Amino acid sequence: MLSFLGFKRIYRESCNINRYCSWLNSHDIGFKSCTELIDTTSPEGRLLFHQFGSFAQYERELISKRTRFGMIKRLKQGLWNGQAPYGYKIVKGKLAINRKEADVVKMIFKFYLK
Repeated sequence: MLSFLGFKRIYRESCNINRYCSWLNSHDIGFKSCTELIDTTSPEGRLLFHQFGSFAQYERELISKRTRFGMIKRLKQGLWNGQAPYGYKIVKGKLAINRKEADVVKMIFKFYLK
């Protein structure tokens, strides 16, 4: 019996779930989650395991879709996505020079060019 803290990591792709299950079953190894009440040694447990895996993959894909949509929307508005690179700060969604950090960046480039 193989025990996991939780199945979240395994649930990322349905094809991975099937691969893990097949391999473990072919070696007569059951696996159990310490946080979810799913026992894959029974037909019911395997059914639940696959159902939760499908829902987890759907959730991951939905989050990805929403994130991508939000990033594209911000780009169309001319807004910056993500953290500001060193030497910049974000002001009203756009990059602006951070004077203190910009001086450090200039100094680094001067040292590099020597």
